[in-house]
Amino acid sequence: MQFLKKLKIILLYNIFFFLFLYFRICTLTSYYQGEESNFEGILYAYQIDGNQLKAEIKAQEKLLLTYYFENEKEKIEFNRSYHLGDSIKIKGILKQPESNRNFHLFNYQNYLKSKRIFWILQAEKIEHIKNNTNLLFMIKAFIVNQIEKRKNAEFFKYLLLGDSSQINDSFKEEASILGISHLFAISGMHIHLLVGILLFFLKNRIQNEKIHILLLTCFLFIYIFVTNFSPSLIRASCFYLLLFLKKICKVNISSSFLLFLIFTWMLIYNPYYCYHLGFLFSFLVSFSLLYFGKNRKERNYFQQLLQTSWISFWIGVPLLIHHFFQVNFLTPIWNLFFVPFVSFFLFPTCLISFVFPFCSPILDFLLSILKATMEFCEQIRIFQFSFAYISIPIMIIYYLLILYALSNFLQKQYKTFLFLFILLFFHYHIAYWNPYASVTMIDVGQGDSILITLPHNKGNILIDTGGIVSYQKESWMQKKSEYSIGESILIPYLRSIGIHHLDYLILTHGDVDHMKEACVLLRQFPIKHIIMNSGNNNDLETDLWKQANQQKISVSFISKKILEIGKQQFYFLNNKNEKNENEDSLIMFTKLNEWNILLMGDAGEETENQLLSNYHLPKIDFLKVGHHGSKESSSINFINQIEPKYALISAGQKNRFHHPNPETIKRLQKSRIYSTPEYGMIQVTLKRNVKIKTRYLAR
Repeated sequence: MQFLKKLKIILLYNIFFFLFLYFRICTLTSYYQGEESNFEGILYAYQIDGNQLKAEIKAQEKLLLTYYFENEKEKIEFNRSYHLGDSIKIKGILKQPESNRNFHLFNYQNYLKSKRIFWILQAEKIEHIKNNTNLLFMIKAFIVNQIEKRKNAEFFKYLLLGDSSQINDSFKEEASILGISHLFAISGMHIHLLVGILLFFLKNRIQNEKIHILLLTCFLFIYIFVTNFSPSLIRASCFYLLLFLKKICKVNISSSFLLFLIFTWMLIYNPYYCYHLGFLFSFLVSFSLLYFGKNRKERNYFQQLLQTSWISFWIGVPLLIHHFFQVNFLTPIWNLFFVPFVSFFLFPTCLISFVFPFCSPILDFLLSILKATMEFCEQIRIFQFSFAYISIPIMIIYYLLILYALSNFLQKQYKTFLFLFILLFFHYHIAYWNPYASVTMIDVGQGDSILITLPHNKGNILIDTGGIVSYQKESWMQKKSEYSIGESILIPYLRSIGIHHLDYLILTHGDVDHMKEACVLLRQFPIKHIIMNSGNNNDLETDLWKQANQQKISVSFISKKILEIGKQQFYFLNNKNEKNENEDSLIMFTKLNEWNILLMGDAGEETENQLLSNYHLPKIDFLKVGHHGSKESSSINFINQIEPKYALISAGQKNRFHHPNPETIKRLQKSRIYSTPEYGMIQVTLKRNVKIKTRYLAR
């Protein structure tokens, strides 16, 4: 009866809390309407990458400011004249942040909401009003300035401030693959060491514990401020202070209840923390270690570490799959080296080197060991698996099973873990099993990328990869790393739907917006065959062909051919054209589950006329409109002949070419038009009654 009464109280509390949380989300709205153009605020944080400034400012509410410097002099002047805490005046336009335009991928809008940012302020003009007079900003500016003078400034920022913006992508990718990214996030490890050092000095000079708690509170608040209020740091700091208060006041409250109070307070303050991955990981792992790690003190250090790593790993698996679609099952083993290395050597040395710069060579040596070890471990990929996206309800079921497995683990019963492995293996192999073919137009901005999956996983074909045209820039304008559609969209999306390899990568022609990301795919994703057009090769196509040869991937250069994959036939229809890259595009026709599909690449009216002359084309159900809907494609004669039921157009939002052209849209007025600028990703499942799913409703 006592248990049932306790359970009833917990359920009632949860119902009340989540109703209140829903109410908070509904009522936590922006002060701004979106029509404002003049703003005054305080410069909270900023970073400059190339010619772009990104800054967080506190006006009536927090805003993310973006600005492009017109020349190098203006950039230098900003660095010289503007400092953290300064008051500034901005003229600009408010834009709502974009959510993910493709299914399952990173949602930038939710990420900014987790920081209570609802608007991006695109600045046209920035003016300095007055210098900072706030002590907290002075401390923060001093620390940042001191760090930027050091040789390994990016690692000082990463380890001491949790700022990974200057860390190169390859290091972050290796840390993610090994499952050790959490070691570099500001969390309990940092608090434990910093507070330990501070208490060591305080206890030798001040005996009053109440003064200790007061000074610790001040110190931790300053550190939280300097690190831009990292949720995991707030959790660790509040938890440490509450434990300290519990000890001083001799109150009998469980640590789990204190952690739950912090969790509740933080969500009441900002319910959008539920979108912050660091917040979720921090609390899940902390709760799990408190509950399942009760007997750790009876074991030696490495036994404790292995148990902690094992619990943390399994608790993190569903979140890793949900957000990154990858799991490395060697992570608990790697932690046996990396956790003590970072905790006892790297982070303390970084702290000492910040105070005593002459110790920096020791930090350089430790960083070289870290990088070399990470590179070695990263090569061992036999236990690294990619998993398809899992929904929230399925993730909850996973957690129930994992919690049960961990409970049994403490009793030395491992059968449930075997069941978990079987479940993950099952999910790995059948997550994208589908009895129907599908055609998915991936939103890659101003470019093309189309995924065709055959029924029962008989084949995966990616047609084009998209790519951003990069223009020659002066050195001061160049960013530390360019945005990669392959790394940010294509590979994560393929993994998210359970695709572990491509049977064919088909590149219609050599334009940047169709094939620039192909080399990225070759380096990071298994591909069996590549098909390219047979006209003259440009530098992109030549580089790809050389890389494919090095990796022993077969490459075919074709114009007209029939490709057979099982019982499915794909017809390539175009004549070879060595004068015009667009007119040389590979054109594909296929029939999937009685639906006629024609993919036109970037072909224009000249090629359309050749198709009508050389082939007796049937009525087309799905037409991938040529050249992003430009007026030079989809001529009235061609459209009248094939009479497409559905027209699919891939183009960038508000692109400088104004694709799709209004004239083309008018010519396609009898078709149902789906374009990526309006709908985002477009997924067509070719059942008897076709099912079309898009990321957005038409806007």
